[in-house]
Amino acid sequence: MKPLSVLTSTAALTVVLGGSADSMAASDAHDAAEVQPIYAVEVESPYTYIGAGNRLLIVDTGDPLSPAVVGSLSLPDAANDIEILGGNAYIAAGASGLLIVDVYDVHAPRVADVVDTPGEAHAVRISGTLAYVADGWGGLHVIDVSEPADAFIAASVTGVPAQDIALSGVYAYVAAGEEGLSILDISDPAGAREVGTLATPNDATGIDLAGDYVLLACAGAGLRVVDVSNPSSPLEVGVLDRHYAREVTVEGDYAFVAGERAGVWVVDISVPSNPVITARIPPRLAANGISVVGEHAYVADGGGGLLVLTLDGGTGAVARSSGGGARGTFLPLQLDRLAR
Repeated sequence: MKPLSVLTSTAALTVVLGGSADSMAASDAHDAAEVQPIYAVEVESPYTYIGAGNRLLIVDTGDPLSPAVVGSLSLPDAANDIEILGGNAYIAAGASGLLIVDVYDVHAPRVADVVDTPGEAHAVRISGTLAYVADGWGGLHVIDVSEPADAFIAASVTGVPAQDIALSGVYAYVAAGEEGLSILDISDPAGAREVGTLATPNDATGIDLAGDYVLLACAGAGLRVVDVSNPSSPLEVGVLDRHYAREVTVEGDYAFVAGERAGVWVVDISVPSNPVITARIPPRLAANGISVVGEHAYVADGGGGLLVLTLDGGTGAVARSSGGGARGTFLPLQLDRLAR
């Protein structure tokens, strides 16, 4: 991957329930009475799956300059996280637990199964025929999805307030809120057990992996880099605490951080002990989630937008419009029309 030092906004798609799709301007969108907050975004080219309020939207982003909604489905709760595998969308849907949605036909998605969980499902990761669900105060649940229409909880780990999760080999790395980092041995998923912990100065809400390192998004304590080469003794080796961090995703030598009102910040982690911010884009309202595929980053804006960013090498500058914001094309859509 070439150096990622310049972010240029190429397109923005904002989801509203009212107003004119022909005339609404970007400055008007957030005045709409029913702007749908977006918290989750996942890309399975050429489609991007987003959670917009209590709605799953499937967006054709084959041409990132012209995103267009091709499918829509009402959900019982807001989508906090989405994973796509084998024609199914696995959705962490808060109090509703894990939703499994058949998306083989992107124009007509349908719910295949719902697995209720005792807490609030914040995140989901898939490994083989198992779904690992971070369920907040409900802990971590291992759900057998070998038959997506008949999924069930196979095992649970309680006492870990799981907010997000990353998987590698026989370990699950859990962003455990106020308890920081929890590392679980999942070599026997039915007997998963905690083998390592690390306290953090603020709630750990997002997590991803870069080789032997964990990247933790820790709210007001920013981004923490943790050496997990010895899972029983994780060690913090790097810190960037200038900005708020809600979620993080790693691509090559870069960490992309969704920082709510702090926007999106890109961090060079090639030297884990010395992470360096190379670019930052302010959000339309709040950058809640991010997915990176190839040369594009897809940002879930809590104010109702899907922002598509193009990643380039260069001088380290952030491209701006004459008005001071990131350049982009504003594309309002009306959800009430999509449901018909």
